[in-house]
Amino acid sequence: MRANTARALGQLGDSRAIAPLVKALQDESNEVRYFAAEALGNIGDIQALPYLEKVMLEDKGEFLGSNKVADVAAQAIEPVVLLTYRLPQKWLNSLKFALKK
Repeated sequence: MRANTARALGQLGDSRAIAPLVKALQDESNEVRYFAAEALGNIGDIQALPYLEKVMLEDKGEFLGSNKVADVAAQAIEPVVLLTYRLPQKWLNSLKFALKK
């Protein structure tokens, strides 16, 4: 139920959903954290960036075996950065590489 709520909030694309989604990034369920990170990427608001970065660097959880919460957080950073800073793709690739170190 909480995972479906996170997905739905991301589909709405409303920045008012950022606070509950950020809270969901701390949920005990890997599935909830996974979909919360994905939803924050769908919303694409810069407010989510530090939380997504933290999940990308620290979360070791997996969803359905091979879907890592940290990986979806890394993927979610891309639209946030692109929408906020209007960076060229090659700069974004360099940024993602640097964040993973």
